[in-house]
Amino acid sequence: MSATSTLTELQLQRNIALTEKKLEEKERQEFQYKQLLSAAERIIIQNGKMTMATLGRKIGLPHQELCGLLRLPSFRALSQIIFRYRKAESQYNAMRQRERERIRQKDAGRRKRALQLQALQEARA
Repeated sequence: MSATSTLTELQLQRNIALTEKKLEEKERQEFQYKQLLSAAERIIIQNGKMTMATLGRKIGLPHQELCGLLRLPSFRALSQIIFRYRKAESQYNAMRQRERERIRQKDAGRRKRALQLQALQEARA
């Protein structure tokens, strides 16, 4: 019984180690993907429209490899992703700005009511 439990324990440890290794590799790939996407975005912002091959040369990768790493078929797909990202980011920033403005107005209203109440109490005294 002891030998089988030790064997099972060893198998579990091995499986855990393999799973951790796979997760680390996936995290590394995701980090590399995000770095490439941000580098591509910076280059696009600086240079405007271009082909995936030109973008690959500027980053220092063959364009087929760049397409594969970015999981995109073409430069157009990349620019669409960046456009959608910027649009979502601007919508989020606008929402945050509206929320800040709403809170600011709410606070101003509270201050005004507090001053009115204070003036009323002083008038009674």
